[in-house]
Amino acid sequence: MINPWYAGCCLLLSITCVPLHAGYIFDENGMTLFDEGYSINFGALLQYDILSANSDKTPIKDGNDWRDQQILIRGTIGKNWALKYNYDFKSHHHKDGWIQYRPFALMVGQFKSPVGMENQQIARWQPFTEPSMMTLTAPGRFFGIKWQPVFADRILFAAALQQANFNDKHSMGDSPLRTSARLVYSPVHTLGQLAHLGGSLQFVNYKEGHNKTRIGAVPEVKFGNMPKLTSTGNINAQSRQTGGLEAAFGSGPLSISGEYLYHRVRSDQFKSYGFQGAYAQASYFLDSATYKIYNMAEGAFDKPSKTNLTWELSVRASRLNMEDGDIKGGFQTNYTAGLNFYVNINLKLSLDYIDSHIERGPKGDENPGIIVLRTQISF
Repeated sequence: MINPWYAGCCLLLSITCVPLHAGYIFDENGMTLFDEGYSINFGALLQYDILSANSDKTPIKDGNDWRDQQILIRGTIGKNWALKYNYDFKSHHHKDGWIQYRPFALMVGQFKSPVGMENQQIARWQPFTEPSMMTLTAPGRFFGIKWQPVFADRILFAAALQQANFNDKHSMGDSPLRTSARLVYSPVHTLGQLAHLGGSLQFVNYKEGHNKTRIGAVPEVKFGNMPKLTSTGNINAQSRQTGGLEAAFGSGPLSISGEYLYHRVRSDQFKSYGFQGAYAQASYFLDSATYKIYNMAEGAFDKPSKTNLTWELSVRASRLNMEDGDIKGGFQTNYTAGLNFYVNINLKLSLDYIDSHIERGPKGDENPGIIVLRTQISF
C-alpha cells in the first residue's frame, strides 16, 4: 500500500526536477517558470478575518486571525500532464497534491471527493467567506485515483477510489476505503448563461478500531476554535453512505444554486441513522455586466468574468438536521447575507452576516449572530 506522505514527497520531487532554464514571468498569477513544453507557477492564498459575534448560550469570541496562509504550486509538463500542490501554514495541513494525465482525465494524488457542486468550487471565488453548512459535512480531501471525463461538452462523469489523507496520523491501511461517483448534465454553459443538474454518491466502509465518524458543522464561520452548534457526536460506524443532488442556473449577473445532501450511517450495533442538509443561494453582480464563469471540467462555478472594481451581493439559506433515533444532535438554520468587492483579480474584500437559529442543540435553543470581514490576497 502506498504511503500518502511518500506520494506527496514524490509529487514535490517531480516538480523540482522539471528542467526549467528558459525564463520566468511575474504577473497577476504569481511567478511562472517556463521552458519549452514545461511551466511551473508559484502562487499564494492569504485570507485574514475579523469577527464580531452576538453570542447566545454558546460563547463565540470576537477577534481577528488568519483563515488561510497557503502556498500553491501548479504546473504542466508537455501537453498531457498537469499537477498541483498546496500547503496551508495556518493549519499546518497539506491540501491538494496530485498529478493528472489529461488525455484520459485521470488523476492520482490527494484531491476533494467528487461529491457536490459547491465542494468542487475554488475557495477564493466563492460568494461567501465559507461554504454552506451542508458542504461542511461533505467528504473532504483524500488520497486516491479519479477518472473525470467530459462527454460532448455537456456531461461530466467522475469516479474515485480514495483512502486516507496526507495529514492523517494513522496509516493508510487503517483508513476506510471511499468509493465516489458524480454525474453532471449541463446542456447550457455559454457566456453568462448556465443550466446545471447533478447528483453524487459515496460509500465508506470503516475498519475496526478506526470506525468513529462524526457529522456536524460550525455556523458557516471557520475562526479559531469555533464550536459546532449541531453535531451527531462520535458514532461507532460500520459504514456510511452519502448521496447528493445539485442544481444551478445562471443568467447574466444572476446565479442561483442549491444542493441537498443525505448521510446514512450504519453503526456497529446494527442501527441505521439518517442525517441531512441543504442550502439555496443566489448572487448578483451590481454592474449588471459581470457573470460567473462556469468550469465544465469540474462541474462548478469559477471566477467572475470581471474582477476589477466589481461588487457582488449574495444571499443564502441553509439547514442541517442532525437528529435521528437516539442521536439528538439538533437542528440548525442559517440565513446569510454577503457583500464582495473585487478590487482586482488579486484583492477581494468580503463582508458576511450570519443569522443562526439552533433548535435542541447541546445547550438548547439559541440564536447567535455573526459578522465576518475578510481581506483576501490571492495569485
